[in-house]
Amino acid sequence: MNEVSRLRRRDRWFRQYGFKFGLILICVSILLYSLGRPNLTPDLPILFALVFACYLIITAHRMTTRDVQILKKKDEELRQQAETLKATIGRLQIQTEMFKMMLESIGDGLMVADNEMNFLHFNTVARELLGFGPEEIKTRREYILENNLDFKTMRPLGPDQMPTISALNGNPVNDLEVLCQTNPDGPRVLSFTSRPIRGPDTKVHGAITVFRDITEKKEIEQSLQRAEKAALDVSRMKSRFLANMSHEIRTPLNGIIGLTELLANTLLSEEQLQFTQLISASGEQLMTIISDILDFSKIEAGKMSLEKVAFDPVRLAHQTLQLMQPRAKQKGISLELKIDSPLPSSVVGDPVRISQVLNNFTGNAIKFTPAGKVIVELKLIKELPDAFELEFSVHDTGIGISEAEQGRLFEPFTQAHESTSRNFGGTGLGLSICKQLTELMGGQIGVDSSPGKGSRFWFQTSLEKSISTPIQKTNPISSLTSSPEQNHTPEKYLVLVAEDNPVNQLITMTYLKDLGYRYDLVENGEQAVDAFKNKKYDLILMDCQMPGVDGYEATARIRKLQKTKIPIIAVTAHAMKNEEEKCLNIGMDGILRKPFQRDQLQKMILPWLERDKTYDFTILNHFKGISDENGQDLRKTLIETYIKNTQELLEQLQGSEKNEEIKNIAHSLKSTSLSVGGVHLARNFETLENQTLPELERRSLIESSCKEFCLLKQKLSDYQKENNL
Repeated sequence: MNEVSRLRRRDRWFRQYGFKFGLILICVSILLYSLGRPNLTPDLPILFALVFACYLIITAHRMTTRDVQILKKKDEELRQQAETLKATIGRLQIQTEMFKMMLESIGDGLMVADNEMNFLHFNTVARELLGFGPEEIKTRREYILENNLDFKTMRPLGPDQMPTISALNGNPVNDLEVLCQTNPDGPRVLSFTSRPIRGPDTKVHGAITVFRDITEKKEIEQSLQRAEKAALDVSRMKSRFLANMSHEIRTPLNGIIGLTELLANTLLSEEQLQFTQLISASGEQLMTIISDILDFSKIEAGKMSLEKVAFDPVRLAHQTLQLMQPRAKQKGISLELKIDSPLPSSVVGDPVRISQVLNNFTGNAIKFTPAGKVIVELKLIKELPDAFELEFSVHDTGIGISEAEQGRLFEPFTQAHESTSRNFGGTGLGLSICKQLTELMGGQIGVDSSPGKGSRFWFQTSLEKSISTPIQKTNPISSLTSSPEQNHTPEKYLVLVAEDNPVNQLITMTYLKDLGYRYDLVENGEQAVDAFKNKKYDLILMDCQMPGVDGYEATARIRKLQKTKIPIIAVTAHAMKNEEEKCLNIGMDGILRKPFQRDQLQKMILPWLERDKTYDFTILNHFKGISDENGQDLRKTLIETYIKNTQELLEQLQGSEKNEEIKNIAHSLKSTSLSVGGVHLARNFETLENQTLPELERRSLIESSCKEFCLLKQKLSDYQKENNL
């Protein structure tokens, strides 16, 4: 570095002083030579001075020439750089103009500000939306702080909430909706998006803000919201109307059907009995029509919801046969059940709606079959990893349906032929409802038929496997219900009836009296609460709609007063789904819908009154005389299947640590144990399903259930011996 500096200093010296010193030495040498020895040869010092002077001049010239060349080269480079820079500036000017044109051509407002909140650019759309001219923008920075409201809250925006200021603070803004009131055409709703502009040092040097006019969009949204609200109001009014109409129609209909049943049990002449039966049949038909209309209205309004509970599909099919057997017997038609084995003993779905479709198919088959037989068939189509695909079908040997008529069979208010309504009755809604219910369940529905050769109506649906699928908590009555027990002592039970309608009072009291129960009657909720305080009852039948304190409030009061839980059954003429949810949520245990008959009342209250019974083989007895496809007594098949499956499930239950898995297994064990008569054991499993117990208590209950299962197996063995199974 020192050598380089030395050489640079030398070169600089030669350029500055070489010519000067060289000329001085030449002049001095000539002068000395002229003055001293004009006729003599120059001496050595003078010659040396002349030579050194020439060296200085030549070196200085050479360096100067080199500098000139360098300067020329530099000048050329600078000229080229200037031309390049000029071209670059030209291109930048073109790009800038193009960028400005692009910013001007976009449909959104755009503004750019530096870090001191000086606006560097506003496009035309921005000026128009904000209502300011080009010069006004530069002088009125405060406009962004004025007359701006948050559109969602309609509150003024603070300085730090402004889009550009927020971005300058390093906080991006996304779709901030602002009500800007500076537009000359009136307030406009603007949507702002703002981003900070950062340099290589990551510091914020400015902000870019883009915004658009969404006033029309917001007006459309508000119009849609108003329309949606109006539609919801109409839907709620329709639902209230349906609920009220259901209540108003079902209440007198309960009197007609109930009193007709009571009248039929009195001493009547043959003609009077015939008239009574016709009244009863007309009432039942009217009830079916009302139910169809309500179901159709709920489906059309999107109010129809599906349950998700575990059930036995085979048992459901048997129940359909039991329900339809009297009608088939009356017409002299053979009613048969065909089971395609093997079938799952427990699946998850909506048994009520599946039963509704199956009952409709079976009822139609009996109606349109003058003679012959009707076969209800249940078939496993295929097993999936987490579900079973089942087919329910009903075959008949009836009048059949032409191909042309089949095409419109599932349309609402449609029947196969115009004469069908005259000859057989009906609204033409049943199959339409079946189709819509099947589609709600994700299934398919169809018919195979030809005139004079009978029909086959079928529907297929996928039902989840019960153990691997979370199961919703259900009304215990629906899962623990059984048919009326023949050998029981109803006189030991005292029932409190809360009902204000005189006709319904008469029907309920007469039914209870005929069934052998003792009862007390009150006319409103206040009296029901007072009666509960003063007397011990085994069960309460609570009408929901009563003057003063209604059934809901009375139930809530009783639940607060009770020391031990008393079963409360809601008695209501409402048919809507939310009514059931309301009753269960308020603390009622079950729902008895009006109109009801004596057997329905008995079926509802008996399981609650005799809920402490250990064994009840009534359900098994219902399958007496029915064989499986191998010709074996179905009761024997049910018992053997139950014992095998329960042993496996109990092992799973003992080894399980997960509450959800325990609840699912207990749910399956509850329903199957009840079906073979293990009432007390089913109650144990119901507790495991519905309550989250401490580990020690849970383990104790599981061990107790295992012991109870051993006792049940012995009872079932005795049952088989007694019935020669």
